[in-house]
Amino acid sequence: MRTLTKIAVGIGVLIVVLVAVAVFIYFNTTARMNETYDIKVETVDVPSDSAPLKRGRHLVDALCRHCHGEDLGASAFFNDPSLGSIPGSNITSGNGGIPGYTITDWVRAIRHGANKEGEPLMVMPSGDYYYLSDEDLGSMIAFMKTVPPVDKKWPDPDITFLGTMLTGLGQLGNVFNAETIDHEGPRPQGVPRAVSTEYGEYLVNVFGCRTCHSENLTGGKSPDPAAPPAPGITVGSIMSDWTREDFIDATRTLESEYMPWEGLAVLSEDELAAIRMYLVSLPGDEK
Repeated sequence: MRTLTKIAVGIGVLIVVLVAVAVFIYFNTTARMNETYDIKVETVDVPSDSAPLKRGRHLVDALCRHCHGEDLGASAFFNDPSLGSIPGSNITSGNGGIPGYTITDWVRAIRHGANKEGEPLMVMPSGDYYYLSDEDLGSMIAFMKTVPPVDKKWPDPDITFLGTMLTGLGQLGNVFNAETIDHEGPRPQGVPRAVSTEYGEYLVNVFGCRTCHSENLTGGKSPDPAAPPAPGITVGSIMSDWTREDFIDATRTLESEYMPWEGLAVLSEDELAAIRMYLVSLPGDEK
């Protein structure tokens, strides 16, 4: 009888501890969602002539429409009954969007992952976009200022208890990029656009390939719990057998729910060739 009592007390203590830990994680994660960052936003030159506008549209097509919709007026980006919903917000100047966004507001959102109030933008991949050169970022902002307004209001993110817990435990990836970006750190330098390993690395960084394929690109896992393992894309993987033409064709025809193929398919042949050049320059998986 005494042994059963000890077991019951032990189980009770364990339950209390687990509940306390869960409560701490939940409220800590909620606090992180509502954190405010005082970011000193650097100046970026926003041109108005046709060439930068064309470049800006190209980058927006590649990087933004997948989440924010074809008209950039929002989309149902993520919706899972067990985890919650996170819409790709309306980033036009229409009702429900971001009217009156200044250049500073755009830089803060794209490069630093925070809205104009300094609150973190959920799942905004600013950790990747931080690598955008000033020239490319300025071109993107220049184009966004020409986008027709879309009147579309979407609800704010609605995260379930389970989704909040998994976020707090880091099981859904880097949900709040504003937490991990060195907002006062040195700016990564831009590189000339060319079929080169340097420009290929720049594109790999901006597209966030390491988020799913791992830091060394030898294979990893997407933050999406439903996603399958992401294969290696360096020497020793399927890349070893792909020619330049094979890589370009695969990138433009591979329609995967978990691969940002719509954006990659927008890239030019030279841009895709530069990515391949960088990938095959890396050592393979030595595990």
